[in-house]
Amino acid sequence: MKKTALFLGITCSTSIAHADAPAIITDIAPVQSLAAMVSGDLGVPSRLMTQAGSTHDLALKPSQAREIAKADLIIWIGPDLSPGLERSFDALAPDVVRLTLSETDGTIRLNYREADDFGLDHHDDEHADEHGHKEDHDEEHDHADEHKDEHEHDEEHDHADEHKDEHEHDEEHDHADEHKDEHDHEEEHADEHGHDDEHDHAHDGVDPHLWLDPANAAVWVDAIAKALSDLDPENATTYMANAESAKSEIMSLRTTIEAQLNELEGAPLLVAHDAYQYFEAAFDLEVLGSVSDSDAKASGPARLAELKELVEEQKPACIILDPSTDTDLVAAVADSSVPTIAVDPAGTDLPEGSGQYAALMGGMAQALVDCAKA
Repeated sequence: MKKTALFLGITCSTSIAHADAPAIITDIAPVQSLAAMVSGDLGVPSRLMTQAGSTHDLALKPSQAREIAKADLIIWIGPDLSPGLERSFDALAPDVVRLTLSETDGTIRLNYREADDFGLDHHDDEHADEHGHKEDHDEEHDHADEHKDEHEHDEEHDHADEHKDEHEHDEEHDHADEHKDEHDHEEEHADEHGHDDEHDHAHDGVDPHLWLDPANAAVWVDAIAKALSDLDPENATTYMANAESAKSEIMSLRTTIEAQLNELEGAPLLVAHDAYQYFEAAFDLEVLGSVSDSDAKASGPARLAELKELVEEQKPACIILDPSTDTDLVAAVADSSVPTIAVDPAGTDLPEGSGQYAALMGGMAQALVDCAKA
């Protein structure tokens, strides 16, 4: 495959926050960047994810554990993105103020997608109105608060399901032979219906890649300013002013990206990992399908066969890869004539600082345009 590379990653910070400013811990680079926009010269937030890879199974170093224990404020996306961090925070810093961005009022939350939410059988119907997708997303913006309780209720069920799945996983090890026939039957059922039912229904709830919508970033800088002001009231005016400047920058960034992506002219895309739903919705992009779902679980054979057929019918302008991509699976659905681009949605290879969020979002947009023109 022709490959256009966009290198997004990190360098670990060695800076020490101002003595009088709250010590801030963040989970991923985009969150660190937003926190830096608000803290300004008063402090340098640190982050835990310092290498490209899955955020779902982030392992802490001993030095990071010590840093968490000494923190004044923890800012993170939430347990849907990094479930292991919640346990670490509870154990290491039970009394530290914790700002969970996914739970912040006004945050736009989109549910995990199933296969039919992409462009397969319902592709033409879903896009019959050329503005329908954007109007749906705008409605999400207008009614984000209205759906907050509904999503939180879903998250509670997700948490219960997570423990249920762990228990069932243990039982599978103890009773592998007992469940073998049942598993074979499920696979036959998936093939009969043309898709992998076990995969399609493996997860429910909120897609945690929320930072890829600038509207969420704008909501979060206000929440960060409020949290910092409560901890450091002497500098509250500075935090609030920084948040206002940050929101202006984020909205300007959104306008710039919209202009960049106009060059795609509705060209369809294919994603290897369903991690870009918020970016797609925010900028009205058309994505035919995903090789693996939002938590990187690979599609089954039936789903891959559907994707392959779709790619042959509606050749995508670009395939978006990321650090967790299984290139063999991608090759199973698309040949080398389709250009690809490597993108880390967490931006872990970009220089840290207040400008990282703009570099991530703007760089992703330009890379998509360049890939589509390859």
